[in-house]
Amino acid sequence: MSEEETVQHGDMGPNRNGDRPRRRRVAFEDDRTLLRLALPAIGSGLITVSYNWIDTYFVGHIDNAYLREAAVAALTISWFTVWIFSSLGSLIDVGLTALVGRYVGAGKIAGAAYAAGQGLRTCIGLCVPAAILGWIAAPLVLSATSTADVADPVMVFEGTAYIRIYWIGGFVVLIDRACSAIYRGHGNTWTPFVVSLGGLALNWILNPIFIYGRGDFEGLGAPGAALATIIAQMTSAVVGVWLLTRLNWIDAKKPPEDKLRLTATTTLSYPRVCGLDLNIVVRVCRVGVPMSVAGILFSVLYLWLSRIVAEAGGTAALAGLGIGLRGESVAFLCCSGYSVAAASLVGRQLGAGRADRAASLAWRAVLHAAVASGIWAVVLLFFHREVAALFIPGGNALDHASSFLSIIAFCLVPLAVDIVLQGAFSGAGMTIPPMVTSIVLTLVRIPLSIVAVTTLDLGTEGIWWVISLTAIARGGVQAWWFLRGTWKTKSV
Repeated sequence: MSEEETVQHGDMGPNRNGDRPRRRRVAFEDDRTLLRLALPAIGSGLITVSYNWIDTYFVGHIDNAYLREAAVAALTISWFTVWIFSSLGSLIDVGLTALVGRYVGAGKIAGAAYAAGQGLRTCIGLCVPAAILGWIAAPLVLSATSTADVADPVMVFEGTAYIRIYWIGGFVVLIDRACSAIYRGHGNTWTPFVVSLGGLALNWILNPIFIYGRGDFEGLGAPGAALATIIAQMTSAVVGVWLLTRLNWIDAKKPPEDKLRLTATTTLSYPRVCGLDLNIVVRVCRVGVPMSVAGILFSVLYLWLSRIVAEAGGTAALAGLGIGLRGESVAFLCCSGYSVAAASLVGRQLGAGRADRAASLAWRAVLHAAVASGIWAVVLLFFHREVAALFIPGGNALDHASSFLSIIAFCLVPLAVDIVLQGAFSGAGMTIPPMVTSIVLTLVRIPLSIVAVTTLDLGTEGIWWVISLTAIARGGVQAWWFLRGTWKTKSV
């Protein structure tokens, strides 16, 4: 049974003969479909994280001890801006996944190809403002996040250069992500995974060359890591666009209105500006902006929260938070993969007019992610210190990280509900609910953490509990909002 047949198979009506084997067969095929979509998406998420791991590994092995320490510090601060840039990318890829998926589900492949082409053009259009913003903001970010202890001139120089290189060349990262979104809209997550894997391998090869140097070429340090990353992702983007062109999933030619109109209310009256069809751009951004804003605010708020952690427990507590988040990321990456699967399936099912089937598949994806997260939660509950020790062998940082992991384990199943339903909402083109939930329940972590530390005198464990309990609340609110079903009638 093909994937498209699988996702339609549940529409055969109620089973009045008690045909349980048929229902089990449908559930089994749904599970296979979800795994087929989720597993490569999980791999792609792991690849994204691995870019940071590879950069950090090679920068951390620079021979000069002084330069090594300054470069690693610069890389740490610079990656906060990479997270913000990644959230900016959500502006395109979240909206493009929903729009392309809706066209594909409706059988309007010409509309999907045109929307894909406009999405890629939008990425190119963002390159100039992104480059200007990165060039101006780079030294300001380093100054704002530096203290008297770490305001090293070498660190500021290395970090400023890293940020500027990444933001100037980062439009290729946006194109790479847009290509992945187009594939997801068509229900294909294996191709972007393989392409991204090739880019990661190239990054591994280029990093030591640009960081350390070779022959007459003198290494660039941390900025070399940024250059290697941009070249690797540019290669992925070029290959991704070429493959999409071969599949005829990109088209610059505007199709007839009947191929562009999904519903009677679909707006087609916006003009073209510099090759951009504002009709498509507005529809993509209308879906993507809420998720993008939520991601940017999440990054900024975590910077703020990090300062509270440092004030409560010093550098060791801050290191413990970083290690703890790496341990949590195992569940996060798994849930993100199922979130991608949910977005792809919900978008296509709604495009085909099967809202109830879309809901059924979304909850099935939640079940998969919840089981996987639950298993990892059990591991963290009983082996939290051993997991933390994989990143740091001992000291106060290990104590803080171990405490974080043992407490955060309680929220991992609700985290699965939250993240997967975010994907389902985005596939439906309704991103306001996850944005509101994310912003509000992340924002309250700041005052609650201050109360936990200053008023209740709970120290860093109080902050860990605030993070865990607000994550549980996010999962509950997300489930309630999704059950309301208002997403079923959302147009894009």
